[in-house]
Amino acid sequence: MSWDKIQGQNRAVSMLQRSLKNKRITHAYLFTGARGTGKRKIAIELAKALFCENDSLNPCDQCRNCRRIENGNHPDVFEVVPEGRSLKIEQMRELQRKSSYRSTESQRKIYIIHQAEFLTLQAANSLLKFLEEPTSGVVAVLLSENEHAILPTIRSRCQIVTFSTPSPKLLAGYLMDEGFHPELARLSAHITADLDEARQLCQSELFARLKNLVIQLSEEILFRPNQAFFTIQQQFSVNDEFKENLQLFLDIFLLWWRDLIFMKINHAEGPSIFVEQQESIKRQGSKMEIDDGINGMEKILEAKKKLSSYANPQLILEQVVIHLRSDRIVSSSRSPL
Repeated sequence: MSWDKIQGQNRAVSMLQRSLKNKRITHAYLFTGARGTGKRKIAIELAKALFCENDSLNPCDQCRNCRRIENGNHPDVFEVVPEGRSLKIEQMRELQRKSSYRSTESQRKIYIIHQAEFLTLQAANSLLKFLEEPTSGVVAVLLSENEHAILPTIRSRCQIVTFSTPSPKLLAGYLMDEGFHPELARLSAHITADLDEARQLCQSELFARLKNLVIQLSEEILFRPNQAFFTIQQQFSVNDEFKENLQLFLDIFLLWWRDLIFMKINHAEGPSIFVEQQESIKRQGSKMEIDDGINGMEKILEAKKKLSSYANPQLILEQVVIHLRSDRIVSSSRSPL
């Protein structure tokens, strides 16, 4: 990948290219932005630009250094990832030790530190010493989703590069330009801000099956709730992929319920994601009040949080069905005779 293939981060790319052109690369960067916005990709591209044998402004992707960096086996490019739930002091001490050695093949070393917001206090203080006394030719790139979770003393020693989150519309447009089905493109673009991850979802047969299952289960909840429980039991008993991808299923479910509400509020405009499912949206939306739909979205969000805490996944989904079903019944009881 070269700079011109990176989409949606023109400001970050332009800033780094100017620094390369003017030979004003700083010793420490903080790349900050939401997950999936391409922070690591651009860190790797920066490393290639600093080591490329042919063009320091636009890496060639063909020389030995570019290929090794892309494949993760260049001896002077290091990636540091959390061990367990944090970046530990031992990892920062190892970084300092390696930085003191002579570079293997050049005058540079690049350290890419993932999830820098998960530095322990001791590790952060150790990293601070590293940043306060930079070794010539060493560049540290900190990647973080939460800039303000990092010590101010560390932030102040880094050049901050903010990564923007591409809009779902823009991301879906990229995917549709590549030939992916519009509905899958819109849906994946609302689930992730990462173009590569969205592309993988569009290419996945499982993703399309989960979408269809969401539509089926929602129909059953609103019209045949007892059947909904049977469907869930069946999926958990025979479908290991369903169990392993329940978070993704709930993501799709949340967006389907969102479109049901959107239809109720903006009836003339129709759904914003599931455009091809207008009839199903209208049919299911007719059985739901707006307040109940909003409550339903809250229940799905609660289920996503519970799922992250290792609760019983089948029970979580069955509780969602119970709540969505009871909301419908409450709606019916409020309706005038």
